[in-house]
Amino acid sequence: MNSSDYQACLDSLDTLTSPKYQNKNFLFLAPVDPSEVPDYDKLITRPMDLGTVRNKLESRQYETPASFWMDVDLVFENALTYNKDRKETQFVVKFARDMIKLVNREKENKSKPKAIGEKKTTG
Repeated sequence: MNSSDYQACLDSLDTLTSPKYQNKNFLFLAPVDPSEVPDYDKLITRPMDLGTVRNKLESRQYETPASFWMDVDLVFENALTYNKDRKETQFVVKFARDMIKLVNREKENKSKPKAIGEKKTTG
């Protein structure tokens, strides 16, 4: 991944993990704790969280922005998969859907070329 792609991914991740969205993103910042959710690994074969995404990005494990976005998407796909049929955790589904909207906005913003003199936007 070249340096401008890296910076674009880092900027997007900073937005997704920003305190501005802490009322929704807090559930997705760290791995699911197996002691709190013992059956998680029965349904989710490839766990992912935004903290792991950050570690992988900062250690340059992503070769392309697409591979970065695949992991970001996986965070929220996993949340939907695990919680979709659980009445007691429907708030997680709502938070994941809200975060997916934010992810899609970030993807759209990063894919549009900036006009000359246009400042990049964050958050």
